[in-house]
Amino acid sequence: MASTLIPDITDHKPTVLIVDDEAAPRAALTQILSQDFHILTAANAGAALAILNDGGVDLVTLDMKLPDSSGSDLLHDIKHAHAETEVIMVTAYGSLQSAMDCIRNGAAGFLLKPFNASELLAISLQTAQKKMRLDRLRPILTNSTDLWGTEPACTKSWQALIAHYTAMSRTGPHAAAHDEVASPLVPLISDLLEAKDRHLLNHGSRVSFYATLVAGRLNLPIAEQQSLAVGALVH
Repeated sequence: MASTLIPDITDHKPTVLIVDDEAAPRAALTQILSQDFHILTAANAGAALAILNDGGVDLVTLDMKLPDSSGSDLLHDIKHAHAETEVIMVTAYGSLQSAMDCIRNGAAGFLLKPFNASELLAISLQTAQKKMRLDRLRPILTNSTDLWGTEPACTKSWQALIAHYTAMSRTGPHAAAHDEVASPLVPLISDLLEAKDRHLLNHGSRVSFYATLVAGRLNLPIAEQQSLAVGALVH
């Protein structure tokens, strides 16, 4: 039934792996994040991968320059071997191109040193909350039958999923602030697409973005623009 679509999970304090070859940034990140995260640290790519292979890491903060690898190469290795682990790049050597490349390759965020502590904490908490949502949604994509079944069970299951998802997104110690949107389906569909395949989400988001631009130039009513944006996202 719909009530079991998203299982109840006790409050989970996520684990962050701080990867930086310099002790001072590791200490600063630890101080900022330790109240809300379990902290692990690594000074190089080899140590980071060894920790990741042990499991249990939710989030990685990753410097771009390491003694045994580049941050972008380590990002690729992490997303290849641990696709569900989120990564935030934190570096003093960033550029617009490197930021775009990292985001394209799966990074959840890109921050420049010296970073703002509040901004770092906010993006880390938001990313941890997103990972929690995706972790809960992935079993639904593989195990649910009613969502893709016949009426009326299909409609009831989607209604229940939307209600549970909305409650899950707005509560909990790491809940991110959500802007009001025209339909609760928009963030849910976005998360479902990412839970299935990040590249699928990126494609849908691009199509939705350009469809919205065209709709605006055509001066379509706001309601129609919003409907078009949702339709383009899931086309």
